[in-house]
Parts: sequence; C-alpha cells; structure tokens
Amino acid sequence: DVDHDAGDDGAHVHLDGLYARDYGSGESGGGIINVNGGSGVQITRFFHEGRTFGYSSYTPGFINACASSNLLVKNCFCTRGFRGPHFWSCAGLRVENNVFFINQIGMMFMLGKPEDVFSFDRNIFVDNIIGKSGQPLLLISDPAQMLPGTNCFYLRNPEKERGLIRAGGREAVSWDEFKKLTGNPSEIIFANPRLPALKELVTYSGSDEWKKAIASKAKELAAEHAPGKAWDFSEFFTANEELVKRGIGIQQEMFRD
Repeated sequence: DVDHDAGDDGAHVHLDGLYARDYGSGESGGGIINVNGGSGVQITRFFHEGRTFGYSSYTPGFINACASSNLLVKNCFCTRGFRGPHFWSCAGLRVENNVFFINQIGMMFMLGKPEDVFSFDRNIFVDNIIGKSGQPLLLISDPAQMLPGTNCFYLRNPEKERGLIRAGGREAVSWDEFKKLTGNPSEIIFANPRLPALKELVTYSGSDEWKKAIASKAKELAAEHAPGKAWDFSEFFTANEELVKRGIGIQQEMFRD
C-alpha cells in the first residue's frame, strides 16, 4: 500500500517492474496496489497475473487509488483482475500504454467530481470473460472528466450492440452513442490487436448468439485462458501494424533492460 497525508508529494514513489501472481482473493474488496492520497505516484511495468485461481474464482483488482493526484499508470498488464483498476477523485490521472486482457467484470472505474479530469490513452482493452461480456467495460462519474485519447478495444459482440461505457448514472451505451451524448472527441479503434498470447478472441454475431453460448465456456478456456502456460510482457506486445504505427499498447522499447 502507498499512503500519504493530504498534500504530501508522492513523486518519489515509483513502483516499477513488479509481478503479482498467486495473490489473494478478490472477495477482500481491495486491490493488489492501494494508493491513498499523495501526488505524482508512478506505477509502471507491473504485471498482474490473475489466472492462477482459475476461470471462475475471483481475483483482486489491479489498483485501488483514492485522492491521489497526477497518478501515472503506464506499460502495465492486467488479466482476470476482477473489475480492473478503480480510481476515486484522482485528478490528473493518466492511464497510458497498458493492456487490460479479459478481466472478469470490467476494465476500469474512474469516479469523482467533474474537475477530477483524467486521460486514458493508447491502451488495449480485450473484452471480459464470456459470462460477463454484457457488462460495461468503463464506468465514469461524469463525461466532463474524460480528456481526449485514442484506444483499442477488441470486443466479443459487434460494437454497435455493446454497452461499452456507463457514465453519469446512465445506462451503459455504445461508443457511438456516448460520443453523440457527450461530444467527446476521443477515438476507439475496434480491432484484433494481434497479441501473441491470443490469436483470436471468441466472438459472436450478436447478443442472441452470445446468450446461447454463456453456459459453455470450454472453447474460451482452451483458446483464451491457456491454463499452465506461463505469460510475460512479450506475450502482449501488439503485432497490429496500425496500432504499432500509432504507438498503442505496451511500449516494447521499455523492456530492453
């Protein structure tokens, strides 16, 4: 845990190059990393491996951060991380060049006042586990919080049918609907990021086909869960030429040491 009194400068706190495997149960409600207060904390090159407890078991979220300004999360990987990272009142938050891969229920929660602006940019999001791929991937308190950015999403169902983001207490809406409602100029690239760990995501032609498939997860377990196979950052470097060109995903050059 990283704890600071209000007003403390946390710029000297930099968590880099760490791995989390065989780590606890998500039932505790906490994150693998908990940040309380401070400013300028950096979390980089952190590998959250949540597969260890199996497909259906809950594993902890990646980050729980509260009232920590100018927090940076960059070049990290998270899989099976329950709802992913949660940020409360983290003004100036930057989430950049990460891969969020098949979490259990969601990818990222960003909650706070309208002035608690944040940016998430150049990240790759691969949809939830099959049984939870009807749940929104992003939850934010107020659309005014979100600064422009470009990200890649790889979804199981067509993007026009997918309730991708829930904002301001509304029902989850597709990305096109969100842009119409808010005017946010951010861009999403809906594409297979071509990660070495996953040739193709199990996808469906629409919600009807998906609902019929929820009861059987054997295909996903074989193709996506990869039990017993060790993973590292290199398994999640994108080979999608467009994403590489635009600097989206984990930055390979940051792993040459």
